[in-house]
Amino acid sequence: MTQGYYTFRIQLANRNNVQAEAHDPGNKRLGQPSGVFGYKGQAQARILDLDRAARTGQLAEAGVEELGEKLFAALLDEKLRRDFFNLCKKADQDKALLRIELDVDERELPDVAALPWEFMRTPSDQDYGNVWLGTAPSLIFSRRRARWTEPEPIQLQPGERLRIALAISAPSDLGTVKYDKVEEALKGLANGQDQIDLLGIVNPATPVAIDAILEREPHIFHFIGHARLKDEKQNDTGEIALVDDTLGKAQWMAAKHFSELFTRHQPGIVVLQACEGAALSASQAFVGVASQVVQQDISVVVAMQYEVSNSTAQRFAIEFYRRLSLGDPVDKAAQEGRRRIALGPVRYSARDFATPVLFMRVPDGHLFQRPTDAEPIAAQPTPSALVDPELAELRVQYETAYTELEGMHPRHPDFAQTQNKVNNLKQSIRQKKHQLGLPEFPQAAPERIDRIKLRDILYKHFDINGLKNLCTDLNIPYEDLPQDRSGLAREIVGYCKRYVRTYALIEAAYRERPQAAWEEI
Repeated sequence: MTQGYYTFRIQLANRNNVQAEAHDPGNKRLGQPSGVFGYKGQAQARILDLDRAARTGQLAEAGVEELGEKLFAALLDEKLRRDFFNLCKKADQDKALLRIELDVDERELPDVAALPWEFMRTPSDQDYGNVWLGTAPSLIFSRRRARWTEPEPIQLQPGERLRIALAISAPSDLGTVKYDKVEEALKGLANGQDQIDLLGIVNPATPVAIDAILEREPHIFHFIGHARLKDEKQNDTGEIALVDDTLGKAQWMAAKHFSELFTRHQPGIVVLQACEGAALSASQAFVGVASQVVQQDISVVVAMQYEVSNSTAQRFAIEFYRRLSLGDPVDKAAQEGRRRIALGPVRYSARDFATPVLFMRVPDGHLFQRPTDAEPIAAQPTPSALVDPELAELRVQYETAYTELEGMHPRHPDFAQTQNKVNNLKQSIRQKKHQLGLPEFPQAAPERIDRIKLRDILYKHFDINGLKNLCTDLNIPYEDLPQDRSGLAREIVGYCKRYVRTYALIEAAYRERPQAAWEEI
């Protein structure tokens, strides 16, 4: 059973005010408290000093605690703090989680968005104990913009494993990339009982090699390599180094060009990790790139805001991917990954635990959905029912009549007769489907089909094999169609439009993915 959760959303749109919003597990709004943003004067100067020490790896244990408490105090003034602690206590009483979502407008407040909020800790002088917001098991901390659109969950088939692609970018003119511990962790998960598949290791990570691994449709794309904050003209663009497939040297890519790689396939999660030994600016660049990648319809991006050691990256990867394989929400998996780092030998004496930054568009963290034993299995129609000749003929007649009606002026002498024909055929289709035991599609015969949204539903909810199975059910010769998922989804919709089989496609797809947003088409 899914654990309920309260939500405390914190929004920063300017340098003066903090706006919060609290919701209960039923998403009922409990209040909209506000406060004063305390990132000013001496507090700001001290936070910046501690932040610089963290970035250079010189922050000792006392500094870690001070940075965490000062960030907390800057974000939540006395009034907001009371509201926050009251919600914490209520969640504890109800044995529910508390989600803390930080929404910072990175365009208006880039310096504020760049602060390491994952360090936050409740102050020592409060009557709540010392709680680290980024690692406490009863809390979940993430960064989520309200303006980001919410993605559809990724439907996993029974027994389907999470596919992970690992890309290593080590250009010959940059430093060595250490990745063996992460590779070891992923192979261990793949060889164990966890629902994980390691598709392979892309090394060197050239644009062509990345494009090829994305064609295998990984659910998760994990990148380890180099990055930089400024381009050759010293503009703050944020660039990632791939490998030139001819020279083997760095091929620098701006965030927008790196994001374009995912037009081949959009993984549910992208992980950006600065390699051990990377330049100081690399980890900062990854955080900047991450906020741009998540805006390219990538549901979740995890960026390492500091260079991490091989062993630290291994600890996070093991716990993060293991939790995902068990069906945990993405933000809960990231929280537990940070906690796994904090339970290591370094604990809270250094910056390691606050390194993973989670940017998430999924409202409840449930990105991957797989059938459970508790879910009732709907009766499936037999193949003969799907290709029943009488039903197929009724569908053709209906679509033909409706197309004719669409192009007819209401004052046309045959308009009323054609409209009656459409309605009669609609009723006949419903009766025939009932006789055959076919599932009743919501709005079984929509008055107008948005074929672009139909294509998007096919792309989001079916992998390449699922689309080919649809083609088989509908007798569509997919061998002659594009073999990438996006192209195949597009051509299936076009084929069914040309051969007047759109409703057959909708019903076959609905039977396989009833949870998709069919009402939108």
